[in-house]
Amino acid sequence: MNTDCIEKGAWDKIKHAHFIEESIDSSFVGGLMTIKTKPFKTEILYFSESPEELIAVSVDHYSVRYVNNPNISSHVLDGVSSESSHQGKDRIVNRVQKLFLKYQCPEGTNNSK
Repeated sequence: MNTDCIEKGAWDKIKHAHFIEESIDSSFVGGLMTIKTKPFKTEILYFSESPEELIAVSVDHYSVRYVNNPNISSHVLDGVSSESSHQGKDRIVNRVQKLFLKYQCPEGTNNSK
């Protein structure tokens, strides 16, 4: 992902907007717990709009590490999971990248696109 010239505090705003609610759907509880036990430390974003999913981003915000989407798989997927197509992986990365766009300078936005 491209995080060039992101304004200060942008990640906090993104996390706040995609906070995992305590009342999260039960189909995500297992995935959330699994992500928290994975070897790479991440920050987890919850997307309530379709497709509903959890996306775990590396703490340096340069990559997506894990995704949990019950409609794709019954378990947490990582970047090498064969259950997610190349197109599916691109969709997930682009979904997070789009969150950065409104917090980037014009040059960063152009590089992100």
